[in-house]
Amino acid sequence: MILAENCLKRMIFAEFACNSARGTQGTITSNGV
Repeated sequence: MILAENCLKRMIFAEFACNSARGTQGTITSNGV
């Protein structure tokens, strides 16, 4: 159970990090940098 919970947390964190990266790239692109 503990391993499963850690895996789930990692997946959520990875998805959050991916979304943050996409948001940053989108902002940079829209700024024309």
